[in-house]
Amino acid sequence: MDLDVGIDSGAYVASGGMRPVATGPGELFDPSWQTTNDFDFGDPPAPLSDRPRVNDIVFATAQLGTTFLDFVEEPWTLAADGDATEPAVPFAEGLARDRFTLTGDPGGDNAPVWSPAGGRVAFERTAGGNTDVWTVRPDGTDLRRLTTRTGLDGRPSWQPDQESSVDRVGGHTNPGPAPRHPKGPGGGGRGPGGPAPRGEQRRSPRLAIRGATWRGRRLVVAGRAASNLAGRLRVTFACGRSKRQRATRLVRARSGRFRVTIRIPARCRRATRATVVLNYGGDRAYKSQRVTKTVRRSRR
Repeated sequence: MDLDVGIDSGAYVASGGMRPVATGPGELFDPSWQTTNDFDFGDPPAPLSDRPRVNDIVFATAQLGTTFLDFVEEPWTLAADGDATEPAVPFAEGLARDRFTLTGDPGGDNAPVWSPAGGRVAFERTAGGNTDVWTVRPDGTDLRRLTTRTGLDGRPSWQPDQESSVDRVGGHTNPGPAPRHPKGPGGGGRGPGGPAPRGEQRRSPRLAIRGATWRGRRLVVAGRAASNLAGRLRVTFACGRSKRQRATRLVRARSGRFRVTIRIPARCRRATRATVVLNYGGDRAYKSQRVTKTVRRSRR
């Protein structure tokens, strides 16, 4: 929304112009806004109006019974009258907006906040009943765990920096789309689950759901994938948002095909419609991929 403040007092006067930035699926909450622009090393430096500049809002999103982090980005543009000192109204033009995923399994992520220069996001992650502070780059890499003690470590806040002005700092200009999968503490592409080294082109795992038959208390899912995936595929059935309304199975597709049976959760036995999600987190050879399919209960 837009806020009106007194010129002399700086006190709040009124608000208006509410407009959506992102919508569903699920509940969206804990937004944090950052504006960054590229460095310019010219002499003299180019005017701000000529430097790539972006608005980013990172937020938590509830999906499949847990929470992840996404962010929305749009270019920083000038006002319609061409005044180089005045930006256009942020997030007023949805066509220039992109939404990216930032974190993934195991989820439990919320309270994100940008670093002063926009190069990292701090957030809290809850896993196994314990909440710790983590950071990640805007492209989803270099995931780091900062706290390890038992108990609640949350609501992170960055120390302001003397170079945190949007007129001076350098920020990301082409983030994501980041894969939604874990890379473990330290990130950086270490281990078989990390990203491919620079210069290597990762291939698609070629996921596909060939069939999904829901009868009674069982769902049979058949599909295909690349035959030499290093990790396991995750097949999830969900008829709602709570953890009791979903069931997950991990399968291997050594031959390039798989068939798995999922027991329908008790909370879903009266449902007639649900969603099946086939997800691969990615490895050094293959990209991450996520495929969804809507299924209906068979009456036979």
